[in-house]
Amino acid sequence: MAPQKTKTFTIRELDAAVIMLEITGKTTYTEADIEAAVKTLKVRDLLPSWSHEKGVEYSLEEYLAMKQAKQK
Repeated sequence: MAPQKTKTFTIRELDAAVIMLEITGKTTYTEADIEAAVKTLKVRDLLPSWSHEKGVEYSLEEYLAMKQAKQK
């Protein structure tokens, strides 16, 4: 069985998904949580179309590391 590919998202998608999850009371989240939140935001047309254009994308781990580094 092939290893699963890590999902990547734009910084805007990650920011919006994390905010959405934190509003609902979640303080920890998985890649699946982020993916579901991004899909929900896209379906409800709550992300501007330019926010998920292909460009630099980050995994959840990379995003959380960047967020933690900014807090120091």
